[in-house]
Amino acid sequence: MKKTIRKNKGNRRQYITAAAVCLVSAVSLFAVYENNKNADLQENYIVDLTEIEENRQLAESGEGKEVTTNQAKAEHFADEDMFGWDNVMDATDEVKEDPETAVSEEPEKQIQAETEKPEEEEIVLNIEDESVITADAITKPVQLAFDESQKMIWPVDGNVILNYSMDKSVYFPTLKQYRYNPALVIESAEGTPVLASARGQVIHIEEQEETGTTLIMDLGNDYRMTYGQLKDVCVNAGKVVEAGETIGYVASPTKYYSVEGSNLFMKMAHGNQTANPMEYLE
Repeated sequence: MKKTIRKNKGNRRQYITAAAVCLVSAVSLFAVYENNKNADLQENYIVDLTEIEENRQLAESGEGKEVTTNQAKAEHFADEDMFGWDNVMDATDEVKEDPETAVSEEPEKQIQAETEKPEEEEIVLNIEDESVITADAITKPVQLAFDESQKMIWPVDGNVILNYSMDKSVYFPTLKQYRYNPALVIESAEGTPVLASARGQVIHIEEQEETGTTLIMDLGNDYRMTYGQLKDVCVNAGKVVEAGETIGYVASPTKYYSVEGSNLFMKMAHGNQTANPMEYLE
């Protein structure tokens, strides 16, 4: 019994000794590993100054040399553009022109601009051409001085088929109704030349449903004359017409005067009021 107990105690000591040896070995291995790890880390941060100086000199001369330390390689790689974004211009980039290129290209551009410069053409405006009449030509002050003492010439030879009447109505055969008449309706054959009754400036030419082609002239002193039922008008807006000058020709009557026949519509106004042309005709 005593021998068995002693034998068990001996085995226990062996186990404890073996465990202690293993523990010491493990601690020693761990210490060696830590030392090697620290040495590697220190090596990463060690930079060969001589090698960097050589790289700088080579870079200035146009040649390059690879950085050998691990840490230096990592920093060098971080400065590189992996995706090429440095070659893409965004809204914040400024376009800078190379001074040497700008100087060399400027004479070529100037020579090209001078060779491509179109020749200047002299433009002559014909005031008689309706296409070049401007508002300035129409509104340009003209010495017009019509007054009540002046007598006008008849624009056409013919009978008055409808008299001026603003105080009572007159009968219009085509319309079959009585109406006030603010103008003279003078009978005249189609194609008869229409003369300007007095000196004036043409201020407007338009198409009206009742009087067809209608021309309005400024006589001066706030007097105006309107000629209707015209065709082949031979004066333009802005033109100063002398008394007796042809302004157009009698046209076929509009539907408002089909029964009365071809005629000249002649209306006179002073300010905002109509006037009886008969009082001013010779």
